[in-house]
Amino acid sequence: MKNDSLPVPITDGILPPQYPTEVAIAMKAAFFDVDGTLVHGFTMASLLHYILGEFDDPGLASRLLQLERDAAGYSSRQRLITEFFRLIAGQSWSQMIAWGQRWYDCIGRAQLIPEVVDRLREHGERGEVVVFVSGSWLPCLLPIARDLSVEYVYCCEAGVEADTLTGQVSIIPIADTKAVIVQEFSTIQGVDLANSYAYGDDDSDTPMLAVVGHAIAVSPSPALAETARARGWELLTPRGATKLE
Repeated sequence: MKNDSLPVPITDGILPPQYPTEVAIAMKAAFFDVDGTLVHGFTMASLLHYILGEFDDPGLASRLLQLERDAAGYSSRQRLITEFFRLIAGQSWSQMIAWGQRWYDCIGRAQLIPEVVDRLREHGERGEVVVFVSGSWLPCLLPIARDLSVEYVYCCEAGVEADTLTGQVSIIPIADTKAVIVQEFSTIQGVDLANSYAYGDDDSDTPMLAVVGHAIAVSPSPALAETARARGWELLTPRGATKLE
């Protein structure tokens, strides 16, 4: 999905195979997971709580809250996300985008982690392309990207027809899918991965962190912290950071 209001279009999903014939100068990039890395907590859950009273169907709020309570019982985050999109089928996509901006203005901006925001801005100031690679979705990530001048966003790709969410989700950037996105993006854009950066907080970010030359584990989960120490990756623990297990 493209958004023409940004300098370079934001894109959902894995890039199509359009490879440059030659690249004169290899770029550096900085790839950021978002939930738990750049933002405290989980953006989709935060947005959900913000808009619960907005749904015309009173039962939908109850079903979404029940899904959140049952989250620990799901065998994978992919299944949980798939069920979330199934439940919100029939909702307006443009309304979700508008609610996402309101959420960010009222709540989301305050959940940004300042030390990681500073890193992101430093990469931009050095001319390195900044990319979000997140298991969240565009209503949450678009206002963050606009605010921080992030040019590319890869996230869950929701099915939309005539401004209506279909209940389908075609791409869920988690674990190995994140690494695929980073590698394909780098091939297309001419990014030098050996001199690029990636930031993540969870063990599911390990594949993405492993394909760059400079991996940074932010307030890492125990499993990621162990991997980071074993591989000599940088450990970044911002002040006041907490890890939600």
